Amino acid sequence: FCKYSSIRSSMITSFNQSSQFLLPAAYGVRNIQTASAASPALSAFGARVGLEVSQPALERAVTHKSFGAVNNAQLEILGKRVAGLFCTEYLRSRYPRLPPAAFDKVLTAYIGNNSLAKYGREIGLQHVLRWDAAESEGAFHSETMSSALNAIIGLVHQEKGAEAAKKFVHAHILARDVNVSDVVKIENPKAHLSRLTTRYGKEKPLSRLLKETGRATNSAVFIVGVFSGEEKLGEGYGNSMKMAEYRACMDAINKHYLFENKDFMLPSDTLSEAEYKPVAFGDTQVIV
Repeated sequence: FCKYSSIRSSMITSFNQSSQFLLPAAYGVRNIQTASAASPALSAFGARVGLEVSQPALERAVTHKSFGAVNNAQLEILGKRVAGLFCTEYLRSRYPRLPPAAFDKVLTAYIGNNSLAKYGREIGLQHVLRWDAAESEGAFHSETMSSALNAIIGLVHQEKGAEAAKKFVHAHILARDVNVSDVVKIENPKAHLSRLTTRYGKEKPLSRLLKETGRATNSAVFIVGVFSGEEKLGEGYGNSMKMAEYRACMDAINKHYLFENKDFMLPSDTLSEAEYKPVAFGDTQVIV
């Protein structure tokens, strides 16, 4: 009994010291992470991410509501809206043709709970986060991490203003590389592409076999291009003509909807009194 009791105590100590594996309240262990306003960890964190705010205010921003009455709940609400505003205007201007469902996926990839929690761990937020797992109403660690990061954005907006919050969001949230190549989902890409070409007054798309190898073997590869007149809209490969054509049509559709603006202004740029030049939104997604 003493042997296993010792092992259990050692495991609890090890898990509580970890930033990623925290014992739930069901195990009878209260996980309380603290970082006082005067702690070197909190000061170092603020300096690392470039926060020019008071230490007590930063302490509140990293304090989950499970920890006590003075917490980041109000700042989190503000930060979510601020991050949503600046990310939405940027991504909508950068990808003006994205269909709504695909746009929501891209936005979630930047400011969803899992994405923010992952970035929080990268900047060491877990070392200064203040929360109590036993009182967190079932909140996962990733949710407390994302709420704290949203609260920090809210704090910057509250203490430094909208322009400072915008710079923080662009530097810490939008500066990350996010793969958007697979956000557009189309059930019948061939019919969808046909509707797209009709909308823009182009010739109906036609598929052409560009290359092939091993047709009579089990490892055949076909490369198909889809054309509108002489313009090649997309290209795809596969172990069958049908698969290659499917990928070619999806390639053409992605090139259309994932069109990326390289030089544009944002509506919030008018906060600095610059002359605003709005970016034209793309047309709505075609209906097949």
